[in-house]
Amino acid sequence: SQVSPEKPRSILIFDFHLIGDIVLLTPLLKATRQGYPAARIGLVAGPWAQEILKSTTLVDEIIPFAAPWVKYHQGWRGWWRCLILVKRLRKQTWDLGIEIRGDVRQILLLALSGAKRRVGYDLTGGAELLTDVVPLPISGIGHFAADYHRSLCEYLGVWREEDYTPELILTEAEREAANSVPSFVGIHFGASMPLRRPPLPLMIAFVDQLVQVNSDRLVLYRIREAPEIAESLRDHLRQKHNVNAEVWEGSLREFIVHISRCKKLYCLDSGPSHIAAALGVEVSVIYGPSMAD
Repeated sequence: SQVSPEKPRSILIFDFHLIGDIVLLTPLLKATRQGYPAARIGLVAGPWAQEILKSTTLVDEIIPFAAPWVKYHQGWRGWWRCLILVKRLRKQTWDLGIEIRGDVRQILLLALSGAKRRVGYDLTGGAELLTDVVPLPISGIGHFAADYHRSLCEYLGVWREEDYTPELILTEAEREAANSVPSFVGIHFGASMPLRRPPLPLMIAFVDQLVQVNSDRLVLYRIREAPEIAESLRDHLRQKHNVNAEVWEGSLREFIVHISRCKKLYCLDSGPSHIAAALGVEVSVIYGPSMAD
């Protein structure tokens, strides 16, 4: 590991990606907090990070930023927001900057932020903008996010955990609210990438098989991108199997509280799977097509 002679007084962490990515980031944030307990830690992440990390003390400030290469169709406004972000970051002093993904666009923004020490991977270029290029974990590209996060922490000398286990925390009021929800089996067919969602006939075939082995209360989560899916599955279950499934919808934080009472969740490879697992909920992930297949 490479440890700075002086511990940083301020740390800036970049992870612009989606809900599941922020959940997976929690062990790195915990290790950074434990390694530098006196440092002010800022996280630049999508606005969803505020809901995911609510009630934790892992960071002192969340700077919301929806990068145009993560949330598409922003047009020129997305790139204008990059300039606004840089201007905001330069108003503060950052002793240490950490870029999680080795993304040259994010490395450039980190360099423009004025962070004195800049630590990250050289996966897509930008090594000359980093002060510290972290060696790739084990045999290189192709490992899980946990491997990259842990290697970063080990490089900085802050890793203390034996296992990489993401964790989400509910407030006392949220735990009380969750306890009022009867346990259930959940179904969530949402995914940020539409290609990953199976066609409706396959979803129907799945719930047909599920009701043959499940006698617990069913909850269908309505997804923003295709709200009609939950209603279609509910109507099918009622008409064919005489099963009354509940359709549920709420904010991201409300979802985190609600899913904590789930007995088992069936979902796609998406944010909800990571949220449920971080809450200790049993999860069965259905893998569908993707651009990499």
